[in-house]
Amino acid sequence: MARTVYTPEMHRFIAANVKGVKNKDLAAAVNRKFGTNITETAIASYKYKHKLESGLKFEDFIRKKGAPPTATSFQKGHVPVNKGQKGIRYPGSEKGWFQKGHIPANHKPVGSERIDAKDGYVLIKVAEPNKYQMKHRVIWEQAYGPIPKGHNIIFRDGNRLNVCLENLRMVTKQEVLVMNRKGLFNTNPELTDTGHSIAKLMVGVYQAEEKLKKE
Repeated sequence: MARTVYTPEMHRFIAANVKGVKNKDLAAAVNRKFGTNITETAIASYKYKHKLESGLKFEDFIRKKGAPPTATSFQKGHVPVNKGQKGIRYPGSEKGWFQKGHIPANHKPVGSERIDAKDGYVLIKVAEPNKYQMKHRVIWEQAYGPIPKGHNIIFRDGNRLNVCLENLRMVTKQEVLVMNRKGLFNTNPELTDTGHSIAKLMVGVYQAEEKLKKE
């Protein structure tokens, strides 16, 4: 997966047009102007890295916290679509509302993405009717095959929205534990790589000592 190189002109364009524009629409505008193929997720990651705010509560929350709120944030003056419909919490929830085989208007096709409200990971729909998986794990397995048991995929720059392959690294759960305890994670990818090497060495030493004790 090729990494997008943002030119100074692209940065000025994004900064000038970020206000009041959703990530999806901003990505489309950048692609039209510069002939790129930047995704909505990449724009979100770029805004996060450069501290750019759209003024939209939901997306700015993602930029600041790395995860969306547990409930959708609406702008002031928003009128819910089910206002005045007593007893209906969500439109379409009544028994018999849809005929068998009917596809709801809000149906998301396979390949659709969303951000997990609990952990802030990018999720991608992999099967019907509503099966999602963490996108960074899907990307890793497409490139290198199944992730072995006892291993995790980490983000080299610490940004869970940056799911490009070059930002991912496979580590053991023991190594993750050491990295967390020793503060070896960093927003600098190269320093995180160094931290992982240190953790790997420490785990190796521990395992060797345990083996000697049993002999």
